[in-house]
Amino acid sequence: MNAVFLHWWQARPARERVALAIAALLIVATLGFLSIEPYIEERRRLVTELPALNADLAWMQERLRELRDLLATRNPPTKAVFSTSDVRERLTSAGLAKVDSQIDQLQPGRISVSLEAVEFTVLVDGMAALDSNGTLLINQAELRALSDRPGHVSARLEFVPAKEL
Repeated sequence: MNAVFLHWWQARPARERVALAIAALLIVATLGFLSIEPYIEERRRLVTELPALNADLAWMQERLRELRDLLATRNPPTKAVFSTSDVRERLTSAGLAKVDSQIDQLQPGRISVSLEAVEFTVLVDGMAALDSNGTLLINQAELRALSDRPGHVSARLEFVPAKEL
């Protein structure tokens, strides 16, 4: 194969060989540029976005400092939740009393709550209300979408007193 190409190459006049060599060089240079051009464009985009991303990071870090300061000054919890009756009371105050639920004491200080067919937004609002005073934390949550009821889920939540984590 090399002999065939070499014979073909030598059969060309010198001027044509120079033109072919230049054309081959231009093709290689073009392919090289086309292969790295997306990386060059991505770098340009990142360089222009970097100041905005740094500003966002600074803003988030400031909010995090404020949150840490707020949590540090927050009053400690007055009562840890240990019983199913306490959790049932908290579910009622969180607006989840109407939901078909089952509450089980897994072990001292760990309580499981199973909620059937609860509207997702109601569940999210209820979960936020359950942790309103910081005495009760959700240790584990399992959610399953209900295909026969759009926007509804079945949930199993495991709670522990805040001081256990």
